[in-house]
Amino acid sequence: YGPPGGLHVDGLGASVRSDFGLFFEAFVGRPVTSIRAHTLGPQPDFTDATVAYGARVGYEDAGKLALSTSYAERWGHGIVGTRAVDVVATWDPGVLQLEGSVKIDALNPGVMQARAVALLTLMRELEVDVNYLHVEPSRWIAAWSILSAFETSNFDEVMTGVTVRVTRTLALRGEGAARIY
Repeated sequence: YGPPGGLHVDGLGASVRSDFGLFFEAFVGRPVTSIRAHTLGPQPDFTDATVAYGARVGYEDAGKLALSTSYAERWGHGIVGTRAVDVVATWDPGVLQLEGSVKIDALNPGVMQARAVALLTLMRELEVDVNYLHVEPSRWIAAWSILSAFETSNFDEVMTGVTVRVTRTLALRGEGAARIY
């Protein structure tokens, strides 16, 4: 959860879990941003006023059901860069596994990304899956970034695939996808 693309934070984190599956996690710290000012590759840079923090609460029943919601915020150059709310659910009753997630831009309300997956295990050697993805790339770029000046196209993608396990160590997969801008 948190800002798109993940986040490396030097800071503090805490997690509490109950015996019956409830959990709470929180973090706060300074994002480590890479700069390319040296010839040996990216180096950590701590020159700007930056901070990131967030929390997640949810329920997990291993292998059957998982639900969580989270909030994370990242500041850079003294202004808020990203505020994201994530809602994630997974349900696995047996032969059919369902997953869904949505990442919401809380700074400028709207959907950043939504995803749905259905995986059907017909037999141990044969699986069929269907995926749907909606992405609004412009919501992934911080307002203070020069990249925010460029127009990006939203898109929806539908994909389906079939996996055949020939042996325990070899699987063949065929898939097809359509992307709509």
